[in-house]
Amino acid sequence: MSKEILLVVESVSNEKGVSEEIIFDALEVALATATQKRYSDEADIRVSIDRETGTYDSFRRWTVLDSEEEIEFEDAQLTLAQAQELQAD
Repeated sequence: MSKEILLVVESVSNEKGVSEEIIFDALEVALATATQKRYSDEADIRVSIDRETGTYDSFRRWTVLDSEEEIEFEDAQLTLAQAQELQAD
């Protein structure tokens, strides 16, 4: 699918006269929104498309808090201990 993304971006850019960067940004937002709907509206999702290869990565970002008592949104926040369990550094 990576080559197809590049072809679509180039084609739409040429047909509509819109810069490729704007189209890439819109695709990243659309993919992040679709991913977010799969999990939770509270989840902070980011998508990054490589402009050279067309491959993309999805990232889920968390807010790390000191204590469990501070957590309001379980789908978007972790305690420091939980974060260290997932990734020690």
